[in-house]
Amino acid sequence: MSKTQSPPTDCPDVAWREIEGLIERTAAASAVAAAPSAFYGQLLEGTLAALAATGGAVWLVDEPRKWILIAEQNYPPASTGESFGETERSFLEEVAARGVPRAILPGAAIGSWVNRTDCLLLTCPVRVDGSCLAVMELFQPPEMPPNACTNALDVLIALAEAAADFHRGRELDVLRNQRAQQDRLDAFAAAVQRSLEVPTTAFTVANDGRELIGCDRVWVLAADHAACRALAVSGCDSIDRGAESVRAMERLAAAVAAVGEPVWSFGDATELPPVLESRLNDYLDVAHARQIALVPITAAGPDDANADQSLRREPVAVVAAETFTSVLAAEDFRRRMSAVCLRSGAALGHALDLQNTLGVALLRRLARSRLFAWRRRRLFWPWISAAIVIACIMLSLIPADFSVAGRGTIEPKMRRYVYAPRDAVVDEVFVAQGDTIVTGGPLFKLRDPDLDYELVRVVGEIQTTLEQLRRVRAERVRGDATGAASANDVGRLAADEETLDKRLAGLKRQQELLEAEQDALRICSPIAGQVLTWDVANQWRDRPVRQGQRLVEIANVEGEWILELVVTDHDVRHVLAARETVDANLDVSFLLATDLQTIHHGRVDAIALAAESRDGESPSVRITVRVADADPAALKAGASVVARIDCGRRSLGYVWLHEAIDAVRRYMWL
Repeated sequence: MSKTQSPPTDCPDVAWREIEGLIERTAAASAVAAAPSAFYGQLLEGTLAALAATGGAVWLVDEPRKWILIAEQNYPPASTGESFGETERSFLEEVAARGVPRAILPGAAIGSWVNRTDCLLLTCPVRVDGSCLAVMELFQPPEMPPNACTNALDVLIALAEAAADFHRGRELDVLRNQRAQQDRLDAFAAAVQRSLEVPTTAFTVANDGRELIGCDRVWVLAADHAACRALAVSGCDSIDRGAESVRAMERLAAAVAAVGEPVWSFGDATELPPVLESRLNDYLDVAHARQIALVPITAAGPDDANADQSLRREPVAVVAAETFTSVLAAEDFRRRMSAVCLRSGAALGHALDLQNTLGVALLRRLARSRLFAWRRRRLFWPWISAAIVIACIMLSLIPADFSVAGRGTIEPKMRRYVYAPRDAVVDEVFVAQGDTIVTGGPLFKLRDPDLDYELVRVVGEIQTTLEQLRRVRAERVRGDATGAASANDVGRLAADEETLDKRLAGLKRQQELLEAEQDALRICSPIAGQVLTWDVANQWRDRPVRQGQRLVEIANVEGEWILELVVTDHDVRHVLAARETVDANLDVSFLLATDLQTIHHGRVDAIALAAESRDGESPSVRITVRVADADPAALKAGASVVARIDCGRRSLGYVWLHEAIDAVRRYMWL
């Protein structure tokens, strides 16, 4: 801020000391963290008293082209009886753009704005780094001397510099808070990565994550296919798995993991799928939380909402946060929750993967036990060796069911997509979602302006040719009747008639082809079934379409249903081997995302000959499964499923360790 100015010769010492005190108080207030309304309210009150102004106001820029009246006193002056709150935006933008203080006489115009008060208006922008953040306005008597006006503008400049220091301090506080939050997140990320023990990692995520989110309680649950298991709860050293709240949270988290989408509840669950809504209400009846959020996370963090549902990686855990007394802002809640999940996903995934590796848990317990103490290891080592040998023999001899997991969707077997036959405009739509239609039933009527124009042109040319042909034939008849036509005239007329006949035949052929193309613009259903496409009329009516563009999907929902699964390429070999040795149509059991309580069954129908890779995922093979026992009325086309393909019986050790065996084989080969 600039130094305090020396008093002008016409300013009394008492008044100037008051002004100096105002500037010093404003400078001191700018260094204190306060709300803009409080700072500017105090500044405006002191300015009006020091300069004996009639009234004043301070406008703050909230966002581009939006001004907020942050402080005012006697504004606008009562003598005008007029409000400037909505009419002077262009004037404020002009003041901000010029960047200099100015005095405006009563009745003076600035662009389209006019000072309609009977006061002298003094304005001064508050600028920080070239940007205008606020505009101060002061109303003085119109008879104010010029030198007094200049002195008042100088005072406003000094106050504007103090206000600029206030805004710089606020920006610095924001940056400091952001840096502190980032440091806390970095410390949290380092803390959750320190241990590969699942209980320790989950305990750190729950307790440190609760402080970062600012909520009352955080849950960490491990996701395993269709079930979830609570690992840690903030503020609790142990978990009572028989408690109703724990069981309700595990059921809710299992549904969230199956869907693969975050759930945010701020007092209601009306926008959730029925299964999630029911389980969320069951939990809220027990826990009475005011806000709750559940986020499924993979080893890389929260799931991408735009990823393909059938190819999305399976969540490894679910993190839940809830509040009971306080209420967090929705945007802050989402941002903090996402930051915690992003930094804890990898640590939880690695810890759970290591825990699920056969033998690791046993080795950890043995390493912590006294069996390996130096003074006792000779005594217990033979027993440990014998136990390991017996375990290996049992794992090799005991048979167990072996299955391969797959994810996908359920669809009607008989379904067809209808495409636009050519570039045209949709003129009429005859169906809506859910309508039942027969084979050949009308779906759309298209209109091609170019085709209509061409048909009208051809019809016109046919009429013209017919008229010309009638004139030639009439001329030939008159010549034959009178005998006055020469041989040349007779030959010319005959040639003209033949030419017109051929042209007429060609035009009629064009007309037939154009009418056939026009008939093709009336699109009919290729099969009998139900329309599955959402909001067909609003999506296509009066809109242009391109040739080959998909318009609608029709399926026979009353007939047979199939699963379209994807299985990773390193697992599909087990399915192919089982088809050769067990049965060509392997048994399949699956769960629907819309019904997680009922296990359905089916049989493998076909396996794709080639593997596919999508969205950077590992290659996978598509498998088609015939659904055996599901009620078609309860099925939803496109619903996601989690399936297990029965590949016969193998040794218990191979069932448990086949992934580790495959990893060792790949490592040895590389």
